[in-house]
Amino acid sequence: MPRAGGEFIVNPNAGRAEPASAQDAEALFRNLMDSAPVMIWASGPDKLCTWFNKPWLDFTGRTLEEERGNGWTQGVHPDDVEHCLKAYAEHFDARTSFRMEYRLRRADGEYRWILDAGGPRFGSGGAFLGYIGSCIDVDLVRHVEEGAVADAKWAAPAPAHEHDETRVRQIARALVTAHRGGAHAVAADVARRHAAGGRAKIAEFWQAVAAAVGDTQLHED
Repeated sequence: MPRAGGEFIVNPNAGRAEPASAQDAEALFRNLMDSAPVMIWASGPDKLCTWFNKPWLDFTGRTLEEERGNGWTQGVHPDDVEHCLKAYAEHFDARTSFRMEYRLRRADGEYRWILDAGGPRFGSGGAFLGYIGSCIDVDLVRHVEEGAVADAKWAAPAPAHEHDETRVRQIARALVTAHRGGAHAVAADVARRHAAGGRAKIAEFWQAVAAAVGDTQLHED
């Protein structure tokens, strides 16, 4: 988080860095986080959430006041709340980073699978300030992996030796449409999870999707 007297912004007119006030630094931080292509949250040292960025609030259709504290859990699927809070508390108490998936209710009432990655944050003197995390919608990825999407073009991926380049490109385009700048991170994370689980051929497929995401973004730009 920004700290008074500890942040610098560049003044293009003067051509040199100037210290920002605490208020300016906080405003800059929040503006940057609100323009990020992912949902971002922050909590204090008491585990309670203090802030959510605009993409989160747009996704849930709720206000910052409604989400603060433990209010955000009202949007978590009832079957996922216990696991979600338990994992968060365990990592929080251990001051370790975490990655977990749970279903979060979107503004239209649909539950979407979310990949939430968080970690501890500390002040300049080493004081523990709480946690900050980012979330991306991985519902499409889960459906592709599980073969649960009716449309044939979103069918579950074939083993690596049967790679269908058309399917790879289709999934890459879908991820870019859904996640924009975060598409590569989504595909790469899926590849890592399968590799860690010993599913090398499926991991290789998702590595190919991650590579295709880059090509798709270049062509779209």
